Amino acid sequence: RNWPLYTWLLDEVKNMQTALPLVHDLHSPTMRDRHWAMLMTVTKKNFDKGPEFCFRDLLDLELHHFAEDVSEIVAQSDKETKIEKKLFNIRNVWSKMSVSFDYSREDC
Repeated sequence: RNWPLYTWLLDEVKNMQTALPLVHDLHSPTMRDRHWAMLMTVTKKNFDKGPEFCFRDLLDLELHHFAEDVSEIVAQSDKETKIEKKLFNIRNVWSKMSVSFDYSREDC
């Protein structure tokens, strides 16, 4: 069990056990460009999330070193999306309402 190959393989499996759920989380539709920029800051690696961006690129980020930060970024993206939806609904409701003021009142 002290074989270098065994130790390396065990480490790789452990890293994948951490990284794969994070890759799944990063696939969230709530992730915006600002969240990917945060991920670049955390990992200290730059990448272009264009059409050529692939699974290997995510693995190269070594997400297993930043598991807590990545989870926080994804959670933040989820919360921001919920807030954006609520703001959209509020704007929708208020855009259809008419507000009028009674200037004849003394307390206005």
